Amino acid sequence: MCRGVVLALTLAACRLHFDELGDAGGQDPLGAFSAPQPIPGANTGADEQDPVMTSNGRELTFSLVAAQKDLYVMQRDAGGGFSAPVPVTFDDPAGDDAAPRLSPDDLTLWFGSTRAGSAAEDVWTTTRTAIGGVWTAPVQFAQVNSPQVENWLSICGDGHYVLVRELALFEGVLGGAAPQPIAELNVSGYESGALLMADCTTLYFSSEQAGDRDLYVAHRAAPDAPWQPAQPLTELNVAGADEEDPWLSADERTVIFASSRAGSFDLYIATR
Repeated sequence: MCRGVVLALTLAACRLHFDELGDAGGQDPLGAFSAPQPIPGANTGADEQDPVMTSNGRELTFSLVAAQKDLYVMQRDAGGGFSAPVPVTFDDPAGDDAAPRLSPDDLTLWFGSTRAGSAAEDVWTTTRTAIGGVWTAPVQFAQVNSPQVENWLSICGDGHYVLVRELALFEGVLGGAAPQPIAELNVSGYESGALLMADCTTLYFSSEQAGDRDLYVAHRAAPDAPWQPAQPLTELNVAGADEEDPWLSADERTVIFASSRAGSFDLYIATR
């Protein structure tokens, strides 16, 4: 029996025989994740990375690396099956698009892009009126961009945000001062894949602080409080492989991420 998973993902979790596990040494009250399983249909033999799922579990967007890095989308039916991946409607044939993050209502998307007009890689944004609808032409999200590389913009409920700048974690508040580095979490020279949860006090990301790229979670007491030391998601990380780009459901019981454990980067799903 699968419990504690958002309704839209329950069928897939049960079909993949996920088991609910107990607490992981007290590191997280939600407990440990089940053994990750590859997402059927998402892995093509190329590198798949940067997953983000809509809150209803019916649409998966991710990057696929071929001649360049582009965003693709898969639709999911009520039975849990995915359609074949197709390019997003705002695909740019001349630039790389990656690092997507959705707003809580799934109607705004922020992503990193090198398309024309970018200083290096900048954060761009696009909107739509309904899940599955047509995205507007992307525009730069100027208030967080600089001459450096920016991507992975993740915004929580009160306007606090975390983004990745030159493979380091930065944070700020929309409409406020320029984002500042998160000194207590930037410890390896590679911190990426930021996902700030809606309450602004939990952050998932990938880091090389233990050698390989691994998945970590950090907590703080309030949106303006210091971050506590990050803890590895041990049950998801594999020695000798890279794990990165975590996306989690709103209840933090379903995770999708990229891993090189099978040779190339593929997308995996696990629950707790």
